[in-house]
Amino acid sequence: MSEMKIRDSETELVREERRCRQLVCEAEVELELKRMEQLREAAELAGYETEISRIEPLVEKKIVSELELSALRPKAESLRRIVGAYGPLLAALSNRLEVARRDAEAVVKQVTARLEGDLRVADEALFTAYKRDASILHAMSDGVVSQVFRRSGDIVPAGEPV
Repeated sequence: MSEMKIRDSETELVREERRCRQLVCEAEVELELKRMEQLREAAELAGYETEISRIEPLVEKKIVSELELSALRPKAESLRRIVGAYGPLLAALSNRLEVARRDAEAVVKQVTARLEGDLRVADEALFTAYKRDASILHAMSDGVVSQVFRRSGDIVPAGEPV
């Protein structure tokens, strides 16, 4: 009965460890995806800003209409706000990743401690069995006991019959 409880608790700990590792992986992936999105948005913003800086002198010289520039400025401003909003989001995702890593480490320590405790219990059981078996005399060959020379608890020097 207790062995089933031990196995069930070990299984539960292993499941918890897997769940924590999965959370760490998910947090890492989400953080990297948001970083990639930020880079993509920043590159797009840089493209708009380059286009604006290219068109502004042409508008001043009245070679190009102000309408082209007025179409680019709202897009650039919108992207500027979006890129600026990535900072807190990335910080929150980094914190989430660190919390997930700490939780996973704690569960791994818990599993390790549990397994080490089970090994200690198993070692103690083996040692007890060894001590018990060491006190039993085993004959080197099959036969019949014809005479008892010593009583239980007597100290017998090596080589003397028992």
